[in-house]
Amino acid sequence: MSRLLYIIALVLLVNLTACETEIAYNGNGQENFLVLNATINPDSLLQCHVTRSNSFSEQTPIKQINDAVVSVYEDGNLIENLQSSGNGYYTSSGFKPSIGKEYTIKVEHSKFKTVKANATIPVKADASLVSVRSDEYTYESVFNVTINDKVGADYYQLLVFRYGVNYDDEGNAIEGYFRSGLYSSDPIFTYNKVVDEDSDFSDDPDNVHKVFNDDLFDGQSYKFKFSMYDDSEHPPLILIAHLSEDLYLYYSSVQSKDYYEDNPFSEPVRIHTNINGGAGILGGMSVTVLQDVVNSK
Repeated sequence: MSRLLYIIALVLLVNLTACETEIAYNGNGQENFLVLNATINPDSLLQCHVTRSNSFSEQTPIKQINDAVVSVYEDGNLIENLQSSGNGYYTSSGFKPSIGKEYTIKVEHSKFKTVKANATIPVKADASLVSVRSDEYTYESVFNVTINDKVGADYYQLLVFRYGVNYDDEGNAIEGYFRSGLYSSDPIFTYNKVVDEDSDFSDDPDNVHKVFNDDLFDGQSYKFKFSMYDDSEHPPLILIAHLSEDLYLYYSSVQSKDYYEDNPFSEPVRIHTNINGGAGILGGMSVTVLQDVVNSK
């Protein structure tokens, strides 16, 4: 089980790192401000990343902030000040968040305006992997999943990781689980629209982060399927994350920004943020394991 928790921690680190590349700001003379990014969950230590904003006119790398005071509050009560671990990251000494609690992260620095944000960790999704059908010749596997949704607005993300080998910038091989592509024509992955699989035309951004809401099945059970190609002998890791609304809106806005930024006829897309006094995202999430790579062996 410890190996699985390590993989989940890597999953969340990937989500956190993804937040770092999407905040662009045209200052037009306005002073730089702090950018706070964090995805908090009950399966790993609380961690956040703090940088300084760059305007489009600045041709310098993003500046990591390593000397800020980063305070964490649970339901309004101070828990601890996170310790800097370098490269802009701040990590708890041993504290893990709890489901249903509201967390506030406040970042103070002598050269910048104080920023803070709130996020509540949602309950784990009631989801299960119903069946798997694999083709040994094409290496395609089709997965059928059921979600039992509760009444009220809910937001989810499907995460699939396959075992393989990647290479770092220096050409060194890294063996392990990496985010995998997947295929699904279910409307939940196409912004609740029925899409013709044979059509090459689409007027919506690609749902690369595989986030979806419960508009089509609020308070009901919903079944969907997806497929992936995997020739590895190791089973894939399959997760359903229950997201806070702010994290869902962040991923949705990032996808829209990437899709429309090269279109001269589209309006600029504002990246969603819930950081008061700055930019970035503080999101809450909890993870339900649909296929456990430890117990599958």
